[in-house]
Amino acid sequence: RKAASSPQGRTNSSVLDHHFYFPHEYAQFKFLLNLPGKTSGSYSRNLNHLWSLGSLILLWDSPVVEWYYPALRSGYTHLTLTKLTGIPVLEALLARPDLQLRLAKAATEIHDDFLCPECIARAITDVMQDIRDYFKLGPYLDNFNRLLPFLIAKSKCDIKGGWIEITFNHSYVDFPTNGLEQRRIQGCDFFGTLALS
Repeated sequence: RKAASSPQGRTNSSVLDHHFYFPHEYAQFKFLLNLPGKTSGSYSRNLNHLWSLGSLILLWDSPVVEWYYPALRSGYTHLTLTKLTGIPVLEALLARPDLQLRLAKAATEIHDDFLCPECIARAITDVMQDIRDYFKLGPYLDNFNRLLPFLIAKSKCDIKGGWIEITFNHSYVDFPTNGLEQRRIQGCDFFGTLALS
């Protein structure tokens, strides 16, 4: 209760709401506060989802940094809160409908510029290209006949090592999370199959 109380002793009961909200319900709120930690999946996945909902984003001040953070500017794309500044910042924000609209629009722009599916694919492609260039992997990656013997030579053939295959196998009713199954695959078996194809 202390964390939800202002210095004047007022308590906001909505902060203490113990109801569990599913990610698809977040869009009903004007302000969305992302705290360090995780909901379901990961901190990153939850935060990436929030930018797309048309709400104003509030970030708890923490050392966590995402790859797109250089594009963020507190006061322009979101607001940053701490235990000491949370209530004063929110009280000032409630008095500024123009700022609320501008920040909500900026949050959507962050999603559209950095977190849309194509945006993430482009960022991953750029990183992989940089790794490829830095380590001069082109001669291997561009020639399957040269790559396969290299991979077979570097693969562990014992079942204790090797690779892990992860399978998403089911979804729970009203809960958008998949169950996971995993099995070990020997690297030699995997690449040996590729060599035969």
